Amino acid sequence: MKFTTQVEIPNSNFTIGYDTPTMIVGSCFAQNIGNKMAEWHLPISLNPCGVAFNPISVINTFDLIINKIKIGNDALIQNGDLWCSLYHSTQFSKTDRNLLLEGIEAALTSAREIFSNAKFVIITLGTAWIYRHLKSGLIVNNCHKLPDGEFSRELLSVDKIVESFQRLFSETAFFDKQIILTVSPVRHIKDSLHGNNISKSTLLLAINQLVAKSANVHYFPAYEIVLDELRDYRFYADDLTHPSKMAIEYIWEKFSNWAITLQTRQIATELRKIDAAMAHRPINQDSQQHASFRKQMFEKVVYLKNKYPNINLDRQLEFFNDIF
Repeated sequence: MKFTTQVEIPNSNFTIGYDTPTMIVGSCFAQNIGNKMAEWHLPISLNPCGVAFNPISVINTFDLIINKIKIGNDALIQNGDLWCSLYHSTQFSKTDRNLLLEGIEAALTSAREIFSNAKFVIITLGTAWIYRHLKSGLIVNNCHKLPDGEFSRELLSVDKIVESFQRLFSETAFFDKQIILTVSPVRHIKDSLHGNNISKSTLLLAINQLVAKSANVHYFPAYEIVLDELRDYRFYADDLTHPSKMAIEYIWEKFSNWAITLQTRQIATELRKIDAAMAHRPINQDSQQHASFRKQMFEKVVYLKNKYPNINLDRQLEFFNDIF
């Protein structure tokens, strides 16, 4: 007897590992996937412009990375005491304009290094609705709590989304990369339930065309997994719009089994044990038993560092290195 509809996920012809840097851009779900990959110590760059919900803001992020576009004065606004960038989320906002620009450039510089070596790009689209800043004409990443009257609200068409991503993916920088597209299962209730459904449908139709047109573009059905396999409000957080921690873990398990090598998953298990050991607070730090445990953990870190030099274990080495 079955109590849920299982989402069929076709086998992937690629695998992500510790030797394959990954760029991740998009909505809150992209943030969730990125955080999980970071916990596994996989080499990633996550949302260098902050969380990006709509397709144009995602594309703007890549344009800033690839073409090294400078942020113009039209994209910089002052809201109260804060300077903000219309291309960035609120996490970049600063009371000083120069500090804002320095933070933006530092994040982009780091992202460019990962992207230049990246074998995979994961993009999660959250909504097809966009907000256009009337004064500058720019489609914004975030409205930064400015008055509603300063923006117009529009629904992107399927054709516009497909055309925009095809232009991006035709960049030489994407030729050697596998692109994984997903639709965020987060419900955008502020768009109304009907508006949210129209938006998600638009994204799904656009992605379907993009996958059909390019052999290196793939779709992972995170949206369908939540809506069909986890069709219950207990899999949502208290706001009833974001997936719960349990749902995120469930989707991550599905994604990692689909996209990440078995060897990488096994290494990640060992790394999580090391991280758990670092978080452990012993009753007696001076005991011989604890010293022996720390020595054992240090030797394990050294072994993994030597065997898998692409994994950054500097913090772990430093933590356990005081045993001698």
